[in-house]
Amino acid sequence: MYFFFAISLLLSSILAAEIFGPLYRATGVTSTYEYLGKRFNNAVRYLGLGVFYLQNIAYIGIVIYTPSLALETVTGLNRWAAVWLNGAVCIFYTSIGGLKAVVWTDTLQIICMIGGFVTICIDGLAEFGFAEIWSNGVEEGRLEFDWRADPRYRHSIWAIVFGGVFGTWGNLFVGSQSFTQRMLSAKDTKDMKRAIYGGFIGILIILLLAAFTGLVMLKFFTCCDPLSAGWVDAKTQLAPYLAIQRFKNMPGLASLIVVGAYGGTLSTVSSGINSMATCLVTDILVPNEKLFKIFNPSDRFYTIVTKVSSACFGLACLGMSYIAAAAGEGLLQAALSLFGILGGPNMAVFFLGALVPFAEPIGVFIADIVGVIIAGWVYFGSKQYPAGNEFIGKLDFSTEACGLNVTETVLTQEEETELPGIASLYQISYCYVGTVGFVTTFVLALVLSGIVKMTRKDYEERPPAKTMVPWLPWSPTEDIEENTDLNVKSGNKNASFRDEETKFDKF
Repeated sequence: MYFFFAISLLLSSILAAEIFGPLYRATGVTSTYEYLGKRFNNAVRYLGLGVFYLQNIAYIGIVIYTPSLALETVTGLNRWAAVWLNGAVCIFYTSIGGLKAVVWTDTLQIICMIGGFVTICIDGLAEFGFAEIWSNGVEEGRLEFDWRADPRYRHSIWAIVFGGVFGTWGNLFVGSQSFTQRMLSAKDTKDMKRAIYGGFIGILIILLLAAFTGLVMLKFFTCCDPLSAGWVDAKTQLAPYLAIQRFKNMPGLASLIVVGAYGGTLSTVSSGINSMATCLVTDILVPNEKLFKIFNPSDRFYTIVTKVSSACFGLACLGMSYIAAAAGEGLLQAALSLFGILGGPNMAVFFLGALVPFAEPIGVFIADIVGVIIAGWVYFGSKQYPAGNEFIGKLDFSTEACGLNVTETVLTQEEETELPGIASLYQISYCYVGTVGFVTTFVLALVLSGIVKMTRKDYEERPPAKTMVPWLPWSPTEDIEENTDLNVKSGNKNASFRDEETKFDKF
């Protein structure tokens, strides 16, 4: 069912390419959150920036920790030594090379990622053939598609698609600096769209390879699950464990799996660190230059700040990986849930700015905070009242061919306890957590903005020029330089936005 995230990613790509990417380019922003300052005010801008920092640091901590388990399986290197080695390498080249280093290393890393998948897939095809691998997946119940509409079912098509767009992946494409800075680095809108849709094709290939790799592993491990047998400690170690077993007499091939895992990690970490450093300069330092004139801010000053802050953000992410270790085998779910808790409400703010002309800063600000609280409440409530296996759908594994000494286990039936009515809300799929935050923020912001509109006599309904999508009949169309209110609202009174973008292009 994870493969159906391809639909979510396609819809998110369309939002980025056709609506928000052109909108950001038209407003001349360098940072995603600079747009919020132009559309609303600096309070909304810094709230969005704070959510981005929290989400990015926590998510990157999870991403750094995960491949260290793979390296531990293949080499025996301590996982924490692997975490620090990985972080140090990534911090070094990101701090030195900036966005250009991030883009070029991403290009090489994607080749490594695909190479790791292809290695396992080819070996499986050579050993069993496609028909046998596919039929085994059907027999083992791994290819059953879930169309049930009940939101408690973990990976139904509805949870994957709607939860993926309005929470998990939508915010990454629409309101995250890590993605939008790549959109803005394209030379024009046409190139930007080609890059976004081309990127989606790449993601689709990875999803296909990942799904088939899972089927290949299932075929090899059908009668002997290494995790249940205790031979590995986590699900993330299964692929490298298979590689060691299959390629121990073929030097180099086993390492491709680890290289592929690290390729994905370095790509995410480097772009995340670079985007946080960019936001520090663009959203915090530049608009408040008067507060630290003693340092005589110049291009060289901002260059040094960017490099130092990249290292500091990298260290913060490394610290976060220790917290990620506590998530155990639920690392992927924890990462996607985190994306939803913070990303769903944040995405609603950008939708309000781009589509709703009467969205008021105070209403949006309050609604964003409430949306995060509600989404977090639902997620942490699920820890108290977790969904049963009838909704999660965890399937059985066999260890009959592992050669283990099987001992008889006596199962005791737990007493059923009556759950409170609110437990049904807590048991919804983690994919919907972001959607809950999105809907809460969007609806509450509409209500609060409507109240402001009716109660304030000096209310100005017209939003700043070019801060809404142009094809809406109520969108303003004046040239951005002619709208003086826009400069005041974004905190930039002395320079044009295009000048600011040019000044910091190197970052």
